[in-house]
Amino acid sequence: MAHNIFPNQQVPTLADKLRTQQEVSIDQSELAGLSDFFTCPLLEELHIETVATNGTPTQPATLDVYVLQHYMEQPNLKELTLLNMGLIDEEERRNQSTYPAITNPNPLCHLSTLELRKIFVSADTLTKVLRTCSNLRSFTLTRLIGNRGIVLLYDLAVALRTVSHSLRSLTLGYSENHKPQEISLLPSLNNMSALQHLKVDPTMFIGRRLCPNRVADQPIITTRPMSDFADLLPNTLETLVLDIDIEQVWRVVGYRREILQSIIDARARLPNLKEITLFEDERTSLNECLCNNSQCYALMTGHWRHDRRTADETQGRRDFVKVLRKLGIKLFRDAANGQGRYECTLHGNA
Repeated sequence: MAHNIFPNQQVPTLADKLRTQQEVSIDQSELAGLSDFFTCPLLEELHIETVATNGTPTQPATLDVYVLQHYMEQPNLKELTLLNMGLIDEEERRNQSTYPAITNPNPLCHLSTLELRKIFVSADTLTKVLRTCSNLRSFTLTRLIGNRGIVLLYDLAVALRTVSHSLRSLTLGYSENHKPQEISLLPSLNNMSALQHLKVDPTMFIGRRLCPNRVADQPIITTRPMSDFADLLPNTLETLVLDIDIEQVWRVVGYRREILQSIIDARARLPNLKEITLFEDERTSLNECLCNNSQCYALMTGHWRHDRRTADETQGRRDFVKVLRKLGIKLFRDAANGQGRYECTLHGNA
């Protein structure tokens, strides 16, 4: 019979869980209790999430970065996940409170995996978080859609420099299928000297091509030639997952082809690259043009309902498989349908 270490209570309190358990999940109802600053000697994994109540999404909660740092510095914490919330720096209010002082980030922080999913966070706050992670190996950030507290892509790259020496795996994406037009782009990540695995939406590097009917509504449109894509990648990469924006596929002729060709052309500076996966979530075809032009909408829906991939496109992908194999690179496709990825071949799946 399992021994109940909480004999007088049916459900352990937040304090009990943090002090005695290795894996802890916290929802919005317990979020405020974190500011009591518990010591967590056994804690290895911490998951904090704002969840829906009775099927209705709650307003994303916020967490002071100072509180988060306290738990990041627990002696055995290795994995930390935040979902659907905001990270803020309440320095002014904190100066008037009884918060214990953290003078310097703990250089012995053992946190190796940090996931920030559906998070709004400023560049300065994100930098504070990453400076606490002296040994970070894996980092995930999926950006919310909107203008509140969203770190610009250029500033995101600057923040990542604080973990450029240790980071092995990086995932950058969006939290929704409808993706924004960025006013800045990711610069070169060549300074990520240890990075081996990257999953990214290529538009974060090269920008999004918009419907001509919407161009006038955009104050700033930032793009790069698709041929520049591979030159912006770290030369230490071993695996690359491209989160393909389906709207860009039908709006830009040869979108996938140009990106893959840039990688082939840059093979000499990507000597360790072994695998490329095209992650193609066709739900992003719902990223309908907002120009309210019925002709544009009809063109998009007709393309995806009746002509998802032509015979020429299929043959073109097989041609790329042939070239990539000669370079020692395998090409995979993941249709985001829960069945996982499959390898593209010369005569079968493409």
